[in-house]
Amino acid sequence: MTDWNRVNRLRAKGYDWKSIAADPKVGFTASGDVGDPGRALKALYLSRKSHASRRAKSGDGEDGGGSTAAKGSRRWGGRLEVLGIGLVIGGAAWLAAALAFPSVAVLLPALPPKFPDILLVVVVGLALLAVPLVLGLAPLGDHWKQGVAAGVGLAVILAGGAGLFVIESGIPNLSANTSPAPGVGWEKAPNPLWQSGGKPVVFFYGSEACPYCSASSWAIERALAAFGTVSGIGYASSNPGDAYPNTPEIALASSSLQSAYLTWDVKEGSDTSAISEPPISLTEQAYLNAYANGIPFVVVGGSYIHIGTIVNPQVLQGQTATAVAQSLSNANPNDPVYSAIQSQVVFLEAYMAKACQNAGITPPSSVTSDSSVASVMAQI
Repeated sequence: MTDWNRVNRLRAKGYDWKSIAADPKVGFTASGDVGDPGRALKALYLSRKSHASRRAKSGDGEDGGGSTAAKGSRRWGGRLEVLGIGLVIGGAAWLAAALAFPSVAVLLPALPPKFPDILLVVVVGLALLAVPLVLGLAPLGDHWKQGVAAGVGLAVILAGGAGLFVIESGIPNLSANTSPAPGVGWEKAPNPLWQSGGKPVVFFYGSEACPYCSASSWAIERALAAFGTVSGIGYASSNPGDAYPNTPEIALASSSLQSAYLTWDVKEGSDTSAISEPPISLTEQAYLNAYANGIPFVVVGGSYIHIGTIVNPQVLQGQTATAVAQSLSNANPNDPVYSAIQSQVVFLEAYMAKACQNAGITPPSSVTSDSSVASVMAQI
């Protein structure tokens, strides 16, 4: 039985009728008295085509390639295959680009914990590719080249365009590799210095409703004050319905720092009744995508990263903001509130001072002369 679909494909590739008739996959067998099988196949093909044309005009629609409905199904099946292959290749290219240059994941998440976003693109592509094959709507051999071309084009547009955009926007290409650093929760990444106005940036991301952010705010504010003047702060407390309810805090959402050493970048949700996420820049989003898996989140100078609570909120349960402030003022090492906060101030000051040195800025002598701070700096 003659495979007219294959005949059409070979004709489209430029094969002559003699070669087509001789192709065993075509399955054409000429009668014994035919001297030229190629001419016989051509005559039969034209006859079928003419017959199909007449049937189409009368509404029957059959030609050498099957009914109009069947041809339509094959056409749509082929389009699904092309789209499926394109999505698979395009999604894989985006994932490869995000692994090599994590900054592009700011535009379309492709890394944990948001990896499924781009993985879904690949899965959809595989599904679109599988449906026509399972249903027999179109043979893959007819469309894989178009699919590859579509995928390469999609990869160039997505990954290439995103790469150019992040470079032009100054979004840092952050390292996915971190190593443990001195202090609980601290990590170090081999990133370029994050600075603004010639000074290293201290970035804090959190929410006033979060008890862990609330407890940590005391150490953060105290460390910043060692490098300049902090203003725009006030007292508040965390969400009364969350864990460690009503943890006293220093509200940092509207704070600012006047300093010759550091640039303070705070993004804190000011709603104390529920966790809220303030709008952030693409650069800030790059750090969150690369490292954060919760709040509070602190980055010092781009390289020193703290994930999670800095001060245990349990220590502050039952305390008022005024009482915590008084404990810090008294500076009694036997006071558990003062001890819990001040022990973390030491690490914050050490990383801030180290970031200053990385930027070629001499940190305040009042900070580096502290033997506890100096000891941590020597280990960073």
